Amino acid sequence: MASKNYLYFSNKIFNNKSKKKIYNDKKNIILTISDGYDLPFLQYTQLGVGNLIFTYLYALHLKIYNKNLKILPFYPIRIIPIIKDIKYWYLRSSFEFNYNLNHIKRFLHFKLLFKTFDNSFFHKKNIFLNTNIINEDNKSFRKISKLNLSYIKKNITSFLNFNYQIKKNNKLNIIKDKNKNISVGLHLRRGDFFLNKKSSSTFNASPDINSQIKIITKIKSKINIINIYSDQPNTKTLAELNGRLNDYNLKLHPANSNGSKVLEDMIKNDVIILSNSTLSVISCILSNQLALFNNQILPRKLKKYFKNIKEIKC
Repeated sequence: MASKNYLYFSNKIFNNKSKKKIYNDKKNIILTISDGYDLPFLQYTQLGVGNLIFTYLYALHLKIYNKNLKILPFYPIRIIPIIKDIKYWYLRSSFEFNYNLNHIKRFLHFKLLFKTFDNSFFHKKNIFLNTNIINEDNKSFRKISKLNLSYIKKNITSFLNFNYQIKKNNKLNIIKDKNKNISVGLHLRRGDFFLNKKSSSTFNASPDINSQIKIITKIKSKINIINIYSDQPNTKTLAELNGRLNDYNLKLHPANSNGSKVLEDMIKNDVIILSNSTLSVISCILSNQLALFNNQILPRKLKKYFKNIKEIKC
């Protein structure tokens, strides 16, 4: 892969002050995936929606240096290595059947994309931006946090295939006003993680249900509804709750909804109780909703860059 036609991203490129020169002659940002590759109008990967959106947000950061850059997004329909698991395929599908001209343009680079890449790189007039960019650039979260929310919303709604509102009240006072009526989203990531009953002490562990419930009990405002999002069957979710939220109006989002549908609903809540997951984190980044967590590694990394992400000690 190392040749004069390819230039891999490096710390020098990330931190170069004259980025306009680097990106000025480029025409496209082509989004690629670290654990998969393109098939004709399909994406072969197991990554969830949150990872894909983070990469898209980084692409919007690059467009600041060259507003004429065109983003060639991921194919809306994806497949996974275990093709026989139809349910899992659907749950991990991203943006349904929202194909457009930019998706068709990806086909021009089919030979190159029919490979797996671990990093981002330049090739001729194109920037191949990989989902691993969050790890490649240790300032990626900081860069994304500086994007104007209106700028994000203007560019990303066609990519998401749904519209959404940006919240104005995202401070802790929203949960301290006893006369305030709010909606709360609770994200229980379970299906692809082992349940960690001691709370999250290692990366990619599920949050402890007890600490999440304690966060809810600390809310002084009137909770009209708690919308619960989980990738496990609703019967398991109710068994895990064990009646501890019976005093609230609960609505369990269908466990068989795909990532895009979950995000579309999740983003409507005034407050989101985070899981250690890019999905609920992306919800609060896009919508500016207040996001609460306790002892979760990914939210803890992000809270210094996003003022609406708050850790609640339990």
